[in-house]
Amino acid sequence: MTERSERDNDLQTPLGMLCATLFAPRIDDEEIDVVEIPEESAVEIQADDWTLRLQGDPLTLAFVAIEDEPEGADALAHALRTALTPDELEGLGTLNERLDGTLAARLRSSGDALSATLAAILTSSTTS
Repeated sequence: MTERSERDNDLQTPLGMLCATLFAPRIDDEEIDVVEIPEESAVEIQADDWTLRLQGDPLTLAFVAIEDEPEGADALAHALRTALTPDELEGLGTLNERLDGTLAARLRSSGDALSATLAAILTSSTTS
């Protein structure tokens, strides 16, 4: 069994498996981890500079955290585009599409300005 298939077998939820599929190249490069937290019904997509938390089945809560979050609201989009690569943003955009827009909706309703900004990026015409 390969290292990747062993990791995939650790994922038990459809959301965790979907995230692992969408980010497979970044997981293989050891730049992203997909971690399930069963006791909290949560999945986290973790990178060095950012983490996206997805909670509930169906998805009821989503928020993002980045390593260097700016103070001012005007700098949030730039900070996100700096922390996440274009491929990572594309992967999150695809995840949002596969979840029929629920990811962006939950990011917007989180009450967190950074998460709402990510929602706007994901639903804009381009993510790169």
